[in-house]
Order: sequence, then C-alpha cells, then structure tokens
Amino acid sequence: MDKITTALHGVIALSPIPAQPTSAEVYRWLTEVQSGRNGSEFRIKLRSAPRLRVEQVFTRNEDTKARLFNDEYGAIRRRWGVPIWSQAQFVGSLSSGATSVNCDTDVYEFVDTSLALVWQSVDQFEVVEIDVVGSGALTLVAALSASYAFAYVMPLRVGFVDDSIDMMRTGANDVVKISYDVEDNVVLATSAPTQYLGQDIYYEAVLKNGESYDLQILANEDVADYQLGRLDRKAPWTYTRQLSNYQRLLKNPIEVYGFKQWMHRRAGKYRAFWLPSFENDVRVKNAGSITTTLQWHRDSYDEWATDRTHIAVEDTSGVWYPRTLSAVSVVDATTLQGTLSSSLGGLTAATIRRISYLGLKRLATDQMKLEWLGNSVARCNFSVLELSP
Repeated sequence: MDKITTALHGVIALSPIPAQPTSAEVYRWLTEVQSGRNGSEFRIKLRSAPRLRVEQVFTRNEDTKARLFNDEYGAIRRRWGVPIWSQAQFVGSLSSGATSVNCDTDVYEFVDTSLALVWQSVDQFEVVEIDVVGSGALTLVAALSASYAFAYVMPLRVGFVDDSIDMMRTGANDVVKISYDVEDNVVLATSAPTQYLGQDIYYEAVLKNGESYDLQILANEDVADYQLGRLDRKAPWTYTRQLSNYQRLLKNPIEVYGFKQWMHRRAGKYRAFWLPSFENDVRVKNAGSITTTLQWHRDSYDEWATDRTHIAVEDTSGVWYPRTLSAVSVVDATTLQGTLSSSLGGLTAATIRRISYLGLKRLATDQMKLEWLGNSVARCNFSVLELSP
C-alpha cells in the first residue's frame, strides 16, 4: 500500500502519517570564505541550490505501526517520497477522474514535472504527478483515481533516509523520527530589494523576535607569548565585528514563504546586506529642518567610533533614509557636526524617531533550520555577522 510506482522516479516508499510539531527543514548552502588578515572577505558560492534535509517526527498506533515498520525495515535504503506536511493545504472535495486541483500556488512550493500528495487519511491518499503549475491550480499528468470528501494537497519531494530510522516503542504507540536528504529541492526565485552602495538593504526589524536578541562585540587578537613575562598583542582587523543571535517567528504561510525567499537571496554566507541596528545610536541635536548638516551628541563617537560613517535615519512615519557621514568635527564639549552624503530634504528634527548605525552583514553560517510548531507556524534561530560599519 505504501510502495508507489511513479513515472518520474520509479518505485518510492511513502509514510502517509502526518508529521508532528517539532519537525524541521534544514537548508544547507556552501560558501568558501577567503578572509584577509585585516578581516576583509572574498566569498565564493559553491552550490547553485541548497541541500535540504527534512526531519519528521510521527506517532503511529496499533492500526498502522506493523505496516509502517515493514515499510521502514525493507525500504530504509530505497528512494522515499517525502511529504512536505508544513505545506499541506485543505482543498475540500475532489472527484475521481479530475485532471486538475485548485489550490494556492503562490506561496506553496509546487513545481512543474514533480510529485504531489493528495491526502485524506493514512488509508486514503494518492501520489500524483504535476504537469504544470498554474495560477491557482495544478494540472496533473493523469486523472485522480479516487474521490475525496475533504482532501489536502502538498508537495511531495523525493529523497533518501539519512543514517538511521529512530523510534521509541511503548507496546502501544511508536514515536518515530526520520530525517530525509531531499534530491529534488527547489530554488526559490528572488529579486533584488532596495540597494545601498551596491548591496541589498533591509529596514524591517523582522529579524528580531520583538523582545530581545543577543549581541557579541568581536575583534581578532594575535598574542605572542615569549614565556618571559611579556606578551605582545596585535589586533589585525580593520573593523570591530558584531555577532547578533536572532529568533524569527513566522506566523502563516505568507510569512514563511517571504522568509524563505530572504534565505535564498542570502544563499547562506554568500551575499552580504546592509541592516540598521534599530537602536538610537546617533542622538540628534539639530533644531528645525535638516538638509545636509547633522548635529548630534558626542557620546564618545569622535574618540572610539569614527569608523561608523554609515547611518540610517528613520522618521516617525517609518520611512528610512540611508546616508554616509563625512567631515565630522567637534562643535562644543557635547556636540558633533557632520555632513550627510545627500540631503534629508528638510526633514525636521522633531519628526526623527531614531538614527541607527548601518552595518554591512551576512549570515554567520551556511545552514538555516526552520522548526515547525504546528498550524503553519515556524521558528528560525540564526546568527548574523557584521563585516564592516
């Protein structure tokens, strides 16, 4: 029953039990980073598409565990169909003989000439082959072989079991964990967002969890110890770096898809981007309208932070203005003045919500993990490294 023959991939095994919360999708890019002694980087993208590992947890009862144990026992090193349960969408009733399925194809990752799973229960399902993904519908290669009163449809990837199949047996129910390495992962199409100095820039504070995040200030240090009581210390990096640890909560399929597009645009460590700190780093002292001259509190800037020349000004309506500071000078004991790279167009000081430092950043690792919490909600923990201010 769970041994399926397809024209695209031949015989595949399939577990028709829905995955539980705590299942996950792990995306793995590969970037070669060549680092200079001064902290500069040259990055090479080595994979055109990320590898995908799908980690799924199931609970099976007395009615299904014998059948599925046999599937796992016999097919552990065979090719498997991997239902993407996180993208299951309810499509209602479907009639036998139908050659298309109406569903959302905008934020669900269906692909031409691939597989999908039509599912109603562990005993009522079928694997279908997609001919064309259209706007709001899937055109099938062959007609449905059965009718369904309340069906779900989802992408069906193809892959192999990674390492072992792990289970906890209680005599009644089994809890099973299977990780699949997917062969036919998709590459999401992305477009360049707003640019600043030739790099992507983002102004949404969506990388934070809304409450807090952890930040580390880093600088490389070379220590020469001659064992004579004296240490020589050198700091070769041109810029101090920051490592921020974020958690992103995605509350619906639209947010999940948008975040996946952002991940694919980043391609792991490969593509850098500008991002404000979302803190009030530069405390404005101007009065009235501002064009190209900015005054702000000294706050030790001229002593320790003169390399932070890139800033983003946010007004009270949420509009951001990225600018570069130059010709910084001391006005008095508490005030600095600098020239902006372009005019703020007469923006009044009273309408400035904050001025944040801008940093050129990238993902700290090539791996991103989406944990599924249930009801199409996902969570992602990841780190971002600032390369230069």
